[in-house]
Amino acid sequence: MSSESKKSKGCEGKEWWEMGEFWTPRQIPVRPSCSKSITEMDQDSNRRVRKSWVPCSGGFVPRGAFSIDDDDDCGFSAYVGIVWTDNMEWVPGMLLPEVGVVGVTRSGQRFTERCRYSALVGNYFYWYPYLKNVPSDDAVVICNHSGANFCIGRIEIDGVYYVGMVHEHILNVRYKENEIRKFEVFDILCGDIFM
Repeated sequence: MSSESKKSKGCEGKEWWEMGEFWTPRQIPVRPSCSKSITEMDQDSNRRVRKSWVPCSGGFVPRGAFSIDDDDDCGFSAYVGIVWTDNMEWVPGMLLPEVGVVGVTRSGQRFTERCRYSALVGNYFYWYPYLKNVPSDDAVVICNHSGANFCIGRIEIDGVYYVGMVHEHILNVRYKENEIRKFEVFDILCGDIFM
């Protein structure tokens, strides 16, 4: 992937995945099974969960991507992905092989991103039932420059898991092709470096 294709409009001088911040309160180590991309990004010890996001394009899913569950209706697995939008914000979604990342922005717009996205890689993440009191030590939080911080959530609908943004205690997911659904009861993405 050329460096031109990695840059977002208005983000000159920085790679598109460097525009926002990912964090958990605890350091997550780089594992030997992770790709070279993760190691290259690990130059600053303050970059915590960022080490676990691997830049991708074209519907590619890297080895070791964190699966949300088998998508029985489509016949393949789905993974946790994140995109950098033209509004200069990180937005999580469901990474589908050969498709890219699909999801819903904070403003309620549906999106499909094939060109620039990152996949969550590693086996030190897990899903935890969201009870509006998840310890901040465990939840993976995405920090946007706008100050709109959010978590990543998962919900099961008709036997299929969907991933989306948790904002103000509500999970927003893109259901099927054109429908957006909101939930108050769901699972939240957490990280455990001691597994």
